[in-house]
Amino acid sequence: MTCAYSIKTDPSPDILSAMHASGLKAEAISMAEVQRALGAGFTPSDIVLNGPGKWWPRPVDSRLALRALFADSTSDLKRCLRVSADGDLQPNLVGLRVAAPKVTSRFGIRLHDRRQFASTASLLAASHLESFGAHMHVAASAIGFTEWLANARFAIDLAAMLADTVGIPVKAFDFGGGWPAAMTRFDTPALRETWTEAAGYARSKLPDLEEVLFEPGKALVQPAQLLLTRVLELRDSPDDDLAAVVDASVADLADLTRVARTVVAFDDQYQTWNVLPDGDDLIYGRICMEHDILRRGVAIPDTAEPGTLLAFLDAGAYESSMAYAFGS
Repeated sequence: MTCAYSIKTDPSPDILSAMHASGLKAEAISMAEVQRALGAGFTPSDIVLNGPGKWWPRPVDSRLALRALFADSTSDLKRCLRVSADGDLQPNLVGLRVAAPKVTSRFGIRLHDRRQFASTASLLAASHLESFGAHMHVAASAIGFTEWLANARFAIDLAAMLADTVGIPVKAFDFGGGWPAAMTRFDTPALRETWTEAAGYARSKLPDLEEVLFEPGKALVQPAQLLLTRVLELRDSPDDDLAAVVDASVADLADLTRVARTVVAFDDQYQTWNVLPDGDDLIYGRICMEHDILRRGVAIPDTAEPGTLLAFLDAGAYESSMAYAFGS
C-alpha cells in the first residue's frame, strides 16, 4: 500500500519537504506542481500526475519517468497515450480516472456509460500498453465511508470489466484523497478498516494488481493548523439569534463545504480555551459577501465581547492553497 501526498492540499515548501522526509509519494495536478515536488526532493518516479489540467502551464518539455499518469477523459487518454508513446513523458504507468458511478461529478471517464466504455476500450486496445492503471476520487469526508466503499467497489468492477474486454491487466489502483480528519483521525479504526476493505476488494477483482495507492493529504495536514481570529462586534442576527463578526473571512477559511469546524474561545478570566457548544448563534466574516458565514449552530459564550479570541480548528488543509486577497 502506497501513500501519495496531494500537493494541492497545502503546497508550502515546508509541508512538501516533511512529506518527502516521511517517505510519502506525491500527487500533482499540473506541471507546475510537478516542479514543486521535484524542488522538494521528490524524484519523478515518486510523482503521480492526475487531473483535467495536468499539462498546465506549459507543454511537456522533459522526459520525466513519472510513477503514473492518469487521464481524466477519453480525449485526455488519447494525449496521455500519445506523449507516452512519443517519449515526451516516460511514465511507469498510464491509466485513467474512473468516474464514480453513484456520485455526480465532472471528473473522470464514465465507464458505466456504454459509449464511453467502448471508446475507452478501443483506445486501450489500439495502444501498446502491457498494463494500465485505474484511479477514482470521491471525498469520503463529504459522503461517509459506507457510500465511499459502494462507489469504490463499482469503480473496481468497471476497471475489471475494461481489463477483461481489452485483455490488458490493471497493475495499480489509486483510491484518491478527501479523507476526513475532523470527524475521524487519520489512524482510527474506521479509516483503517475502509482502506483495508477497499484494497482487499481490488485485489480480489484485479488479479494482476501490484500497487494500491491512497492520497491522505487532507487527513494529514488538516489538523496541523488553526485560524486565530478576534471578535469585532456582537450583534443580533436576522433570526434574533446572536452573531459575532470576526476579523477573519471566507477569504482566509475558504473550504467551508465540509463538516463544520470546531471553534474554541479564549476565556480571559480562567485563561483557558473552551469549545463552543451547539446552539443557535452564528459567526460572520468581515467582508461584504452574503456567504461569508464562517460557522452556524454554535453557542457564543456570555463572556464574549469585542476583542475575544476565537480559533477555528482543523484549518490546515486547502486553506492556504484556496485563500484569496479580497477584502484584505
